[in-house]
Amino acid sequence: MFVSALRRLVSAAFVVISASSASWADASEQVLIMGDTTASGQYVTIADLEALGLQTISSRTPHDPSPVSYSGIWLKDFVSHFGTGDTAALKFTAIDFYEVTVTRQEWQSVDFFLATRIGDEFLEFENRGPMRVVMPNYDPNDKLHQELISKWIWMITEIELSD
Repeated sequence: MFVSALRRLVSAAFVVISASSASWADASEQVLIMGDTTASGQYVTIADLEALGLQTISSRTPHDPSPVSYSGIWLKDFVSHFGTGDTAALKFTAIDFYEVTVTRQEWQSVDFFLATRIGDEFLEFENRGPMRVVMPNYDPNDKLHQELISKWIWMITEIELSD
């Protein structure tokens, strides 16, 4: 428990130190991958994640009805690369220690997207980077989207995979 808390504190400190510069966002930003995974306990760069197959989507957000262009990777591709066949859930932790868990059932019913860029620019501290979870084609009137709105998380510093 203490080690986990210390690891999260160091991870958050890394992001805070990085965020002190006005142009800190680039492909070398890192996210800690933990748990039942092939990369457990390793920092993975945004470039490593984007190498899995950078895609671009358009989506509205719960806070802005205007479509936004995001680039990143599909959550399913992330799980296929870093998870095991038994991976049942992903826990995302943000810089402020806010946590969101996405279950296998959820990512199989909705196409979650791990955004690393808005337009052509890497997500920066000011626009809630270095990574965020979004849902393409977000529809505020869709019942499933309403149920999963709490899964939108930004400023992700850690991803934990579990059985």
